[in-house]
Amino acid sequence: MGAGQPAERTLLLGSYDKRGAGAAQGQAVADMAELAALARSAGAVVVDAWLKPREGGGPVGRGTLEAVRDRVAADRLNLVIWADELTPRWAREWESLFECRVIDRTELILDIFSRRANSREGRLQVEMAQLTYRLPRLAARQQGLSRTGGGIGTRGPGETRLEIDRRRVRQRLAALGAELSRVELERRVRRERRSAGLVPTVALVGYTNVGKSSLFRLLTRRGVLVEDQLFATLDPGVRRIHLAGFGPVLLVDTVGFVRRLPHTLVAAFKSTLDEVRDADLLMVVVDASRDGARQEAVVEEVLAEVGAAAIPRVLVENQWDRVPTGQRPQGVPVSAETGWNQAGLVACLAGQLRRARPPVELAIPWAAGEVLGWIRAEGDILDQRLTATGYEVRFSAPPAVVNRVARRVAHAETMVDTRDTLKGDAAR
Repeated sequence: MGAGQPAERTLLLGSYDKRGAGAAQGQAVADMAELAALARSAGAVVVDAWLKPREGGGPVGRGTLEAVRDRVAADRLNLVIWADELTPRWAREWESLFECRVIDRTELILDIFSRRANSREGRLQVEMAQLTYRLPRLAARQQGLSRTGGGIGTRGPGETRLEIDRRRVRQRLAALGAELSRVELERRVRRERRSAGLVPTVALVGYTNVGKSSLFRLLTRRGVLVEDQLFATLDPGVRRIHLAGFGPVLLVDTVGFVRRLPHTLVAAFKSTLDEVRDADLLMVVVDASRDGARQEAVVEEVLAEVGAAAIPRVLVENQWDRVPTGQRPQGVPVSAETGWNQAGLVACLAGQLRRARPPVELAIPWAAGEVLGWIRAEGDILDQRLTATGYEVRFSAPPAVVNRVARRVAHAETMVDTRDTLKGDAAR
């Protein structure tokens, strides 16, 4: 909530298909727990949560709606949040019945995003998602008086207030789309420059509020925002780090995922999600002290939706210091808070990335010794031995660096052969 603004007293309302038996109800319970966490992140005070079996043609039965109305009046609630997407018709009817504001899950997530966006790109993306969501819902508002004009072609009924609002929203969406296209181009150019640098990208992905930013801070040793809230950070951070046993990589911290991420957000955050699609390796982070399997399923669902399902990944089970005794890890256990097993995580990441870079063995003459610096800057030296003529090196590096090193070594060997030939001719 804004500074000095009282928290909204809220009732959560959801339903499930009673024909789905236990499975449908179990998923609905998990969704309601997620909705409660989202509501608290938005600053609401969750007074109660109702989960009802679905009846008839509406989201919930008439009896439930009347009971909600009575509860809202008795406890002086000022907000009801529906656990799924609500049609404009139902939203209008419920607000009239409950005599309080009614929003759905998508609108709640959009509100949280609007509070968390700090960068210019993030604010543009959130505004575009909000307007895209609200445009078809303008019809739920009452139409204003007609506007009459004062010239040729403007007399008559004019435009209704609804039509004016729609036109203004479409104009703003067009302006936002053009500005976001420019921002997306800038981000694409930056990604291409990073790719040209031949440094692989590792993207942190995961359910929101599982400790991705804490893990990012641990691996980069940089200060970043870390809060116990859903969607605490929206704007992706990129840092260059060195992985022992491999070499430099770019680590990207991305926006957290939730189940059924609203399509308006997927579309608006396209350039941000491109950071995930273009990554060489994904670190799928879950909170091991909670339902890690469900979190991983949510991440896999979103990755498939954004076109990143085929990218290699490493499962990272964060907050391992809080798991019950006897629990066995399904991925790499780590504690971002204490730093426990950071070395094990780095070794796992380095091993995954090395598989895409087969090691190269090369004899490097003294005259080309500077290539060792090239290798250290863009790759990793696995073994190095001195010889009578230079070095024997076993290393891993991007293909372009390997080719550059090989050309320099070949040039140095040619120069040595030329000098030997000239010395032989002079001796004769």
